[in-house]
Amino acid sequence: MGIIMKHLYQKQVLRFVLAALLVIGLLGSTGMNVEVRAAEAKRSENKKISLHSAGTKAETRPDEKNGENAGENIVVVIDPGHGGSNLGAQYLGVSEREINIITAEALVEELSKYEGVTIYLTHSSYEDEMSLKKRAQYASKVEADYLFSLHYNASGNHYFYGAETWVQSSGHYYSQMYAFSQILMEGYENYGLYNRGIKTKLGAEGDEYYGILRECKKLEIPAVILEHCHLDHPQDQKYVNETAYKHFGYIDATAIAKFLHLSSEELGVDYSGYSYELPQEPVENLPNDETGPSCHLDLLAVLSEEETTRNQAMKETFRVTASDEECRILYYSYSLDGGKTFTQLKTWEEGAEYMDFSLSKSEISGNGIQVAVYNEYNMDAFSDILWMDEYANLDQVEEPTLEPTAGFIEWETSEAEDEELYLYIIVGACILLMILAILAMAWKCSNDKVKEFAKKRELILAKEAKVEEAKVEDTKAEETKSEETKSEETKSEESVDEQSEAKDQSKETPLENTTVS
Repeated sequence: MGIIMKHLYQKQVLRFVLAALLVIGLLGSTGMNVEVRAAEAKRSENKKISLHSAGTKAETRPDEKNGENAGENIVVVIDPGHGGSNLGAQYLGVSEREINIITAEALVEELSKYEGVTIYLTHSSYEDEMSLKKRAQYASKVEADYLFSLHYNASGNHYFYGAETWVQSSGHYYSQMYAFSQILMEGYENYGLYNRGIKTKLGAEGDEYYGILRECKKLEIPAVILEHCHLDHPQDQKYVNETAYKHFGYIDATAIAKFLHLSSEELGVDYSGYSYELPQEPVENLPNDETGPSCHLDLLAVLSEEETTRNQAMKETFRVTASDEECRILYYSYSLDGGKTFTQLKTWEEGAEYMDFSLSKSEISGNGIQVAVYNEYNMDAFSDILWMDEYANLDQVEEPTLEPTAGFIEWETSEAEDEELYLYIIVGACILLMILAILAMAWKCSNDKVKEFAKKRELILAKEAKVEEAKVEDTKAEETKSEETKSEETKSEESVDEQSEAKDQSKETPLENTTVS
């Protein structure tokens, strides 16, 4: 009966485990298909359009008025960066040359809904080989007013994150593309991206460092490079998917429409009155930052040994002060091992002179604290190392009132992300239940084995006890028998002695009689 009950119990647990695994599988497949279904739904909603490259252009309405460009037909060239053997940034199976095309197609589709603009693509397949010089020449051939080169970013050590633009460094090329970039960056920041800045960079000969900007400038075409996000950093991983690649195209198109004062009857928007300021036109090429930032680290509060013992969770506050005369400070990080390793980069509040961060006593006890800061050109600076054992015996210093500062970007979560979080919670609960069921089954089996072993042990001990009792009884019986045997032998010997003595007496009696006579 016990064996039958045990079999039924294990069978029920097994059924529960299989049901939990089935639920996890269904939820997992649902989660993986959410993005695919969303992308398919988005595709079905959008209008199908043909790409315009190699001299083919979209429909335009040159008679429409568009603010400062009234009566003009503006020609725009979209250049998906890289292509052919030039793969661009590569990270975890994602190839920049392929996703640049996805963003370009979305940009063309969205911008084609505006009147008064002609749109060309330098190439429509990521397999196309096309030099930077030929791209600029193609833009000149179609009499382009502007060229927008689309890219995605990555850093050699995977440190950096955010979006940026690179503009030509002088004249109206600089002022116009800088104004456009300000509009674009506002859209990127609204999407949740960190703003890495609007920058120029010169080559060894004092002209534009980036080839597409240099070649376009030679042909008198204002151009800009759009770096949408970093493919290789966790902070930007939420943008590494097809839905985001297309959304970047919509943001880019909207920024271009605002910059060119376009309007769209189809979309119901009119940017003809959109206002922005053009910065002053530099006469000479603006150089990029070559000096780098500076920084300093201070300890604002030191806990006494008594208070540290009383509250191990008490925090100590540090302040890192940094400056750069030529460009913004973008990031900071700190090391707890004297500069051997550093935390991931934290965002530096724009315009702030310093940033504060706090660490618990257990984190910093006896360690060397060092801070690093980075500017827009990824140039770094390191503070002196603050060795905490030097402060171990100092009295408590009154902590000053600190102004609130921002150490991290707080991302807003979408409904899709909330649903994903709920999905993770449900899957986690199912996994936990499965683990508990397995543990319960293991405990039951173990408990049954222990009981079975105990019963066997009792039987063995009982058998051994009976054997010992039998041995004792046998021993007693042998001893009793031995004593009886000895007693009989003793009696026999006594009888023999008596008989012998009697004979002796009978022999002696006649002699005595004879003597008397």
